[in-house]
Amino acid sequence: MAFLNKKEDVIEIQLTQYGKYLLSQGKLSPVYYAFFDDDIIYDQRYASGSALETQNDIQNRILENTPSMGAQYLFHSVDNIGIQNQLRSRLYSAESDKIQQTPERHYVLTDPLGDSELRSNYAPSFNIKMEHGFISGSARTLSGSANKTFSTRNIPQINSKDVTFYSYVDDLESDPASRPEFLFEFEDGTYINVKEDHILMTVVEENTSLSKHNFDIEVYEMGENEDSWSPLYFKKPKEVMRDGILLDEEEF
Repeated sequence: MAFLNKKEDVIEIQLTQYGKYLLSQGKLSPVYYAFFDDDIIYDQRYASGSALETQNDIQNRILENTPSMGAQYLFHSVDNIGIQNQLRSRLYSAESDKIQQTPERHYVLTDPLGDSELRSNYAPSFNIKMEHGFISGSARTLSGSANKTFSTRNIPQINSKDVTFYSYVDDLESDPASRPEFLFEFEDGTYINVKEDHILMTVVEENTSLSKHNFDIEVYEMGENEDSWSPLYFKKPKEVMRDGILLDEEEF
C-alpha cells in the first residue's frame, strides 16, 4: 500500500487474492461497481472534537490536505494460506477448493454509497406496510453475535410473527367449498385439510430516484440450525410475448 499522487493518479484498481484466482481460471465476470467514502471525514468534530468547520474549510481539507491511500486488496493473514487451501481441498470438490476469505467477504466494503433524491433532505428509507400478518419486533442493526461470518452492520431488522399452517380433519358435507385440489378421502368421508397462512407486505423505497429496479428481494429458508440457510426462488412470470408476437393463452 502507498499514498496516491493526486496530481497524476485518478483511479487505481486492484484485484483481491480471490479475484486473482478467478481471473486465472477465466471465471472473473464483474457485474456491478460501487463507491465508498470510508476514508473521508466530512466533519472533523466527530473525529477530534474540534470546532465547527465552514464549508470552504471542509472542501479544502478533503481535496488538498487529506492524503489518499492506494487500494488495499488483502485483509487477512497470508502466513497460513497454504494450510487453509489444503483444508479446503479436503472439504470441497476440486472445482471449489478456493473460496473467498471471510474478512474480504464480510468485514470490508460493507457500506457503499447509495442514491438520494436531490430535492429531499432525508436519507433513502423503506416504507413497509403489512397487508397480511403482524410485525413482532425490530432492531436498528444486524448483530454479528448471531452469525459469526460478519460483523455488526447498520441494517435494520424487522421481525414478523411466524407463518403457521394448521391441519385439521374435515368432511365434504360440512364444508364442500374447502375441498382441496388433491384430496385423499378416508372411508368415513373425512379428509385432512390444511389451513394455509402467508405474509403480504407493501415495500416502497422513499427519498431516492425512481427506477424500475430500485432494490432486490431475496428469500431464504432457515433450517433447524440458525446458521443453515437455503435460498428460495420466485416463480418466473409467464411469457406472454415471444419475438414481438402476443401468444395465445394455451401457448403460455
